[in-house]
Amino acid sequence: MNWGLGGAMRFFYSLWAKTYLLSRRNNLLELEVSGDLVERKPGTSLIQKYMGRPPTAFADLIFSLKEAESDPRIKACLARIGDNALGWGRAGELREALHRFRAAGKKAFAFLEQAGNLEYFVATACDEIILPPSSTLDLIGLLSEVLYFKGILDKLDIKPEFLAAGKYKSAAEPYTRESMSDEHREALDAILDVIFSELVSAISAGRNLPSDQIKLLINQAPLLPEDALEQKLVDRLMYSDQLDEHIESVIGEPVARINAEHFYRLRVNARSGLDIFRRIPQLALVYATGVIESGDREDYQDLEENVNAEQMLKVLASIRENPKIKAAVLRIDSPGGSAVSSDLIWREVRLLGQSKPLIVSMADTAASGGYYLAMAGERILADPCTITGSIGVLAGKINLRGLYHKFGLKKEQVKRGENADLYSDYSDLSGTRRDQMTREIEHFYSRFVEKAAEARKMSKDEMNQKAQGRIWTGKQALELGLVDSLGGLRKAIDLAKQAIGLGPEERALVEIYPKPRRKLLPPFRFPIPHLPFSSDQEARWLADFSRLARDKILLLMPFLLRIR
Repeated sequence: MNWGLGGAMRFFYSLWAKTYLLSRRNNLLELEVSGDLVERKPGTSLIQKYMGRPPTAFADLIFSLKEAESDPRIKACLARIGDNALGWGRAGELREALHRFRAAGKKAFAFLEQAGNLEYFVATACDEIILPPSSTLDLIGLLSEVLYFKGILDKLDIKPEFLAAGKYKSAAEPYTRESMSDEHREALDAILDVIFSELVSAISAGRNLPSDQIKLLINQAPLLPEDALEQKLVDRLMYSDQLDEHIESVIGEPVARINAEHFYRLRVNARSGLDIFRRIPQLALVYATGVIESGDREDYQDLEENVNAEQMLKVLASIRENPKIKAAVLRIDSPGGSAVSSDLIWREVRLLGQSKPLIVSMADTAASGGYYLAMAGERILADPCTITGSIGVLAGKINLRGLYHKFGLKKEQVKRGENADLYSDYSDLSGTRRDQMTREIEHFYSRFVEKAAEARKMSKDEMNQKAQGRIWTGKQALELGLVDSLGGLRKAIDLAKQAIGLGPEERALVEIYPKPRRKLLPPFRFPIPHLPFSSDQEARWLADFSRLARDKILLLMPFLLRIR
């Protein structure tokens, strides 16, 4: 058999991986639940590969736990939980993976390097929660803050002019209002209610405490470490260097750690050598992560933060036309973005779904344009706290005429056509211009609702009642019929296997798309300028919002949502 150079290298690397796993006999899987925890690992430069540490891929944590379930050498896992970029959806997904690990007869330990609400939420899925003696337990309850810019825009004579289809579509409110609308508050209250209920339920089940006592403790937090121990919210107070001795006493043998990502790669590579002797069914795992944009991606290619329409169309078409790929999973973590780009990608997703099984997995957020993509799938899965829905449309512009005049600047316009200055930052959005833009967004909203109704097998009137630009949690979306079931990426891949006749434990080769690009030098991130009282996340949101202005009509989540 002529393997070729690639096949031979893969075979010998597989032998090395097997030998390494057998010789090291690691028994403790160590998960670093901190930092960016990206959905799709970006291309690693040579410098990063040998001198730095690339961000952890969230899927590697989930699937390392799955691999460890069936590895008799792995006796336990240690989740070192620090400040991280997880949302509540993916945090719930990680909890589910830890529960499955424990169900296989393994022990799970959580070491809280950062002890906030979300970090503790993850930790409650473990057998033991360990807190450093000097750390407080910041289980203080949930907060979501919205920063309003209208006051400062008024001082600068900047006039935001936005229109929305859907009474809950409030993405532009921070620019057009000085305070929260009743609809905005209603939607946000409902989201907080669900997530708070999930938090309390997780603590109650994990710590065997009544819900009323947990709510009382939350109101008394932050808790000193001794108080957290006394109230049975944590099991032990110890430093990091004392962990091995304690874990050894539990599992009955000296601790030999292995990093979760490293373990997962070794397990995958140990099996891959046999793939050259047999045909393994292929699945495509397609990531749609970040704001949905059109145009050239070269200016931010390395950051891997946004969904580029041109790139995504090519990827989806290539998967559809590849006979070796038998099914696909579309993993979405996006607040939406350009309406036109969302529609173009939706079309390719739908064509892919018509040619082979397609399962959609929602991560932290799949709202507005993110949900637009999702509704083309055969089945849609969400976690209980995934933010989804927001079936609505936004359009408008920022009128800078007053700011120009304040600085002594003036524009002279010469035009042909009554509405030629529709998108100019020097003209008011009034009269026929406003009427024209209103017609546009109402037309797009109607199409959005129609497509969602068809996909979810509802009447248009029924879907319209659930739309209106309102966001929902995955748990609410399931009750409303906007998703098919609750579950994460692991379940989505199992369903894709099932669709092509494979069992959950049968082998399938999962190919990641879009392919990460490798470069010699790492990307150089320049800080985004922002107001001193705004966060980095708000600054990035503003940058995305301004960059999307050229797309005119947006399917964008109704407001920046961060709940910690």
